[in-house]
Amino acid sequence: MATNLRLPPALDAALKERAQSSGRSQQDVIREAVRSYLEDNILRGMPAREGPRIVRAREPFGLATERLPLPAGVKNSLELLQRGD
Repeated sequence: MATNLRLPPALDAALKERAQSSGRSQQDVIREAVRSYLEDNILRGMPAREGPRIVRAREPFGLATERLPLPAGVKNSLELLQRGD
């Protein structure tokens, strides 16, 4: 299926950068993003209205420059993400 996609300038630039840095085409990056979204949200039974919330950053797609310390007793970021609190 062919489709047209209009992206805001910041998202377009991020897509081009990701495709170039990964050595893949923009189409391939988009296909992977759609597949990943569908697997994570639709195919696992999550209703679309309860899908991920969109957070708009002031400067989207920038690199993180600040590192935050982990709470006491947490060994790594994965352990922090898996906590239920």
